[in-house]
Amino acid sequence: MAHQFTKTTKTGLGSRLMGAIKGIFIGIILFIISFGVLYWNEGRVDVSEIAKNAVEISADQIDAGADGDFIYVTGDVVSEEQIGDGLYLVPGDYLAVSRTVEMYAWVENTSSTTEDEWGGGQTTETTYSYAKEWVHSPTSSSSFEYPEEHSNPSKTIEDFDSRVGSAKIGVYELNMNKLSLAGYRNLSLSEDVIDMSKLGAASVETDAVVEEAADDEDFSYEWSVSVDDEEVAGSTSEESGSGLAGDFIFVGEGSLTSPDVGDLRISYSVVRNNTEGTIFAELDGDRLVTYVDEDTEESLYRMFAGTRDEALSTMHGEYTMMLWIFRLIGFVMMWVGLSSLFGPVVVFLGIVPALGQISRSIVKFVTFIVAAILSIVTILISMILHSVIAVVIAVVITLVIVVYFLKRESHGKNILKK
Repeated sequence: MAHQFTKTTKTGLGSRLMGAIKGIFIGIILFIISFGVLYWNEGRVDVSEIAKNAVEISADQIDAGADGDFIYVTGDVVSEEQIGDGLYLVPGDYLAVSRTVEMYAWVENTSSTTEDEWGGGQTTETTYSYAKEWVHSPTSSSSFEYPEEHSNPSKTIEDFDSRVGSAKIGVYELNMNKLSLAGYRNLSLSEDVIDMSKLGAASVETDAVVEEAADDEDFSYEWSVSVDDEEVAGSTSEESGSGLAGDFIFVGEGSLTSPDVGDLRISYSVVRNNTEGTIFAELDGDRLVTYVDEDTEESLYRMFAGTRDEALSTMHGEYTMMLWIFRLIGFVMMWVGLSSLFGPVVVFLGIVPALGQISRSIVKFVTFIVAAILSIVTILISMILHSVIAVVIAVVITLVIVVYFLKRESHGKNILKK
């Protein structure tokens, strides 16, 4: 069966006009909300500015003088516990474990081209193509345009996250359930860290055999493994079977290089025990707890890999990135909203295809410029309104200008009287 299909849809002038009219109401809503998004975004707090006020304490001894203060401490985070994922990962020296499961599944991709017709109608050709890929969240086949022979089963193993119940940084106790951790690293998989008996396959101490038979496409080898004092035997071929494959656990009927739909590959990322980091928190006796800033109500209880300065740089980078992302979102909402207001005009002019294309281009260009100007003005005004100092300066400048012009006008009247 082919995995690419083309669907042709024709839309008349009346349907297009009705759709454009409905789009006006959606456009007005987007336009109004865009101002709120831009205003809210400029009022977001840069947590790195709060973190600069944290007082440094030593991890080696309890600092009673800093009790109740906002502090930061640098040291090794240590736990006496060992954790795994309760499935394949053998419990080890980890502070946190994250299991990621991907499934080999059908993915639907679409592309479309639209042509205007005389009289205001449109013809749209949509191409649906289907390919098999490793995905984290497989799409339900029922949502596909052509679900036949593109069926995706449900994932049989889900993602999993775990962390130790208790840990310390120096002499200070940590609440691991609330602490935001950093330093996750991909875990290299081997028989030392994976419970091979749960895979129902042999260990991968067969590399030499595999290498010797690498040229033989039909090669297979026999294996046996002891499970609960009983020897389980079978065979695993290079082409199929569950087991370790690089830094993945492969579970399925195919192989990592030639998987079947529904096959899984599992990887792990961990925060290792004895990881050095910097923690920002509030000191409560011999414990570190969540700090809440009184002025902004922002909370901070985070571990960062590296020094205080590196942590501040990370926080500021996160703030800056999200600042520009929301600025872009606000601008796009404003642009789309403005463009939608002219939808019926564009559709009506589209009775003549050339006029429709020209009008669309003009509307996009003009509304882009207008949205850009309005977004910049909104951002600047929002920055002023969210800053007390900026507001004071703006008021003072306004008063100075008003007084200046009043005096100038008064001086001009006096001259005329003389």
